[in-house]
Amino acid sequence: MVARAVIGSVVKGFGHAAAAARQALSADDSDGVQIPAANLFIAADIPDPAARIGEALSKRPFEPRSKAYGQLIAGQLARAQGRPDAAVQHFLQATKLADLWLVRFNPGLAYLESHAYAEALAEFDTCAKRRGEASAVFLDDVPSIRYLATLPYWTARAQEGFGLVPQAQENYRKFLSIRTKDSPDPLVKDARKRLGEK
Repeated sequence: MVARAVIGSVVKGFGHAAAAARQALSADDSDGVQIPAANLFIAADIPDPAARIGEALSKRPFEPRSKAYGQLIAGQLARAQGRPDAAVQHFLQATKLADLWLVRFNPGLAYLESHAYAEALAEFDTCAKRRGEASAVFLDDVPSIRYLATLPYWTARAQEGFGLVPQAQENYRKFLSIRTKDSPDPLVKDARKRLGEK
């Protein structure tokens, strides 16, 4: 629990966050720490530790879920490098190993970046139907509903690209309804802009 708190409490700067992630990793090797730490390294543009985490997860014997997370991280790295097609291949491989909520959510993002709106929408719809899984995304007893929070925004983006503007606007509003007006979140600013709000 301490390791999760370290990752969850970091709010200032990727340098501090990367140090906190390293500390958490030294204390806990569970998927619920490994995956968020890898995501943090990817967001901070520090790919090597994320790649090592993914490789280690992929090598765990008799653990298809961990192997799927290894493919998930490989896909996220490919996406961060601007290779959405390669990312999707990793995500599809992950799905074959274990059909997990995060393994469905991430290809939606890659499809969206590739302007494959129908495919993105299909993945996001699957995530919405399986929203209960997002409450314990790592199949442990630690709440993870935060992973579900951005789904309406990404669904709206796919709908907008597919030409479903009224549905997209409804999802942008749904996303904004759970955010504060002064949120610095760039997704909030983008959703407001897409709705023509200031």
